Amino acid sequence: MSADVGATNMINENTTGQERENSLVENHNEVKFLTLSLQDDAQVAAQDVKGEAIAEADGEGRLVEHPSLENHNVGKFLTRPLRDDTLMAMQEFCGEATGGGKGRLVEHPSLENHNVAKFLTPSLQDDFRVVPQDVKGEGELVEHPSPENNNVAKFLTPPLQDDFRVVPQDVKGEGGLVEHPSSENNNVAKFLTPPLRDDARVAMQDVKGEGGSVEHLLPLEKKFLTPPPQNDAWVAVVMVPLPAQGHLNQLLHLSRLISMYNIQVHYIGSTTHIQQAKTRAHGFDPLTITKIHFHEFHQTPSFETPLPNPNASLKFPNQLMPSLYATAHLREPVSSLVRDLISVNHCKVVVIYDNLMKWAVQDLPQMTNTKCYSFNSTSAFMSYSYLWELKGKPFHPGTENYEDIPTIGDCFPPEFWEFFKIQEQFVGKINCGELYNSSRVIESLYLDLMAKEYDGMKQWAIGPFNPMETQKKSKDSNKRHESLDWLDKQEPNSVIFVSFGTTTSLCDEEINVLAIGLEKSRQKFVWVLRDADKGDVFTREVRKIHLPEGYEERIKGRGIIVRDWAPQLEILAHSSTGGFMSHCGWNSCMESMSFGVPIAAWPMHSDQPRNSQLVTKYLKVGLIVRPWARRDEHVTSEIVENAVKTLMTSTEGDEMRKRASDLSSAIKKSVTDGGINHAEMDSFIAHISR
Repeated sequence: MSADVGATNMINENTTGQERENSLVENHNEVKFLTLSLQDDAQVAAQDVKGEAIAEADGEGRLVEHPSLENHNVGKFLTRPLRDDTLMAMQEFCGEATGGGKGRLVEHPSLENHNVAKFLTPSLQDDFRVVPQDVKGEGELVEHPSPENNNVAKFLTPPLQDDFRVVPQDVKGEGGLVEHPSSENNNVAKFLTPPLRDDARVAMQDVKGEGGSVEHLLPLEKKFLTPPPQNDAWVAVVMVPLPAQGHLNQLLHLSRLISMYNIQVHYIGSTTHIQQAKTRAHGFDPLTITKIHFHEFHQTPSFETPLPNPNASLKFPNQLMPSLYATAHLREPVSSLVRDLISVNHCKVVVIYDNLMKWAVQDLPQMTNTKCYSFNSTSAFMSYSYLWELKGKPFHPGTENYEDIPTIGDCFPPEFWEFFKIQEQFVGKINCGELYNSSRVIESLYLDLMAKEYDGMKQWAIGPFNPMETQKKSKDSNKRHESLDWLDKQEPNSVIFVSFGTTTSLCDEEINVLAIGLEKSRQKFVWVLRDADKGDVFTREVRKIHLPEGYEERIKGRGIIVRDWAPQLEILAHSSTGGFMSHCGWNSCMESMSFGVPIAAWPMHSDQPRNSQLVTKYLKVGLIVRPWARRDEHVTSEIVENAVKTLMTSTEGDEMRKRASDLSSAIKKSVTDGGINHAEMDSFIAHISR
């Protein structure tokens, strides 16, 4: 339906202003408020509040029906109390307001005294809704993000009076963040409008004083929260991740969790790495990350993106080092962002930085109202093993699990240690607390040992960050990964998932051995066969990996090969997945334990040898494919075959699966209301909100 047709359907455009006014106001208690059609793909629904919408002069307003121009599906919205002398003028949104990309000023008489205020209608974009605002006085500009492409339009809102104002927000499809000044101190309150249905839902927010739960009548009734205005107590959180997938992913998940407490979260990085984090996000409702403010800093210089070396003696991803060194240039942009946040009514800025990004936040402790917290992207088991080794390996309960691990210096190359030493010069100068993506259900002993090392500094184990239930996608959805469709056809616990993460490249010989071992095991499998990430994952140059001739035809129906990035969280959560052959990166360990999947551990570098000990010796929810102490020995296809069979078909494997399932149940219980990890997160939020 075109704009002209829509306008004609509702009101004759040739009528005079007086005729329009007369058509709108039949008596002092009945009001019509009409918005005209905009574009076929950008309709503003007519608001007809005549009749049923009448409220007494001293009333509280009420819910009324809101017909859609396109399909007449009904949404509900709240009308403000009407007064005898109220006149709502029709808003002209057709014509100049829709063309040329500039928008225009529209006059609107004040409800109180008929003085004329002006507000700006933003330029319209595909699937972008314009929010009409009743403006009395001067108000202020706030941002309204487009749900489709995040382009920002600005519009004017009125200053709020003691009586509440209702802000209609129509954010078609995906929902989004909107800003609204509070009634008491002009601090900006943020809240999320939910996804709309049937192209015709309007969410009305009551932002008076206390905030609270507001009903939004959708096909399924849902509730969402409007945050209360806070007097001089606003907190903003800034996330500073290391630009490697396992680190980007953890702090993105943490951003999502903190934003659920109605705290504003800012996630920073280069354009490349922000896009990497967002593109690979999966397993949860994508609406939850629309509350996060992403800052793509262009100050980071271009960096080399060499291909990974699959034949290196140590599998550490040296190809990422140029991108890590480039983060030194984030120092000034991060400081500038924090200063800006403090200057716009945020009483406190909390910075959560990856503990390998200290140089980017080194200036922040000198800023007023700024607190920094170090995020440990590895397990407490790993962190304590490092300190234990530095202290000469003294015996404490739990250190017996470190017995078979060679020196930690052998787990990282010299290039990493040079980078690490730069970061370590800031130890003790920045942070006022430690955070772990872990749980006391998993490693309380090692968290307690680390607490003693901090000498009174607070620490919080607030994991798992990953969702404990993955977002369900329709089996007919074209966004669903093909591996999940294949898993749907398999028996429960019958498939082993094989993946070595985003930082490991196997050499041709290792790929051949693994292929033959999986084939000989006669077990079903999903194998992610891809090269490790480069510093820029969007560059096109990739290594072509070959399998034995005829291999994929021979394993057809029993196994599938995924040659690109795969949705690991959803694969591990699938009921058909009964085992996981893994490098034991900490993300992989936490996700596997969350969903009760035992691990066949094949550590490659970094914290992985320690994590494999935690999984196999301490928690006993896995087995070792190749011990780290024998990393220089060749793994044979027989070793792979036996490991797979043991994990998937033996009594020993069933016992591991039972322990893994019990651990998963305990972890899931810990993150529910009243659970130990839920309480730990609440404690951290209360601490930073003081």
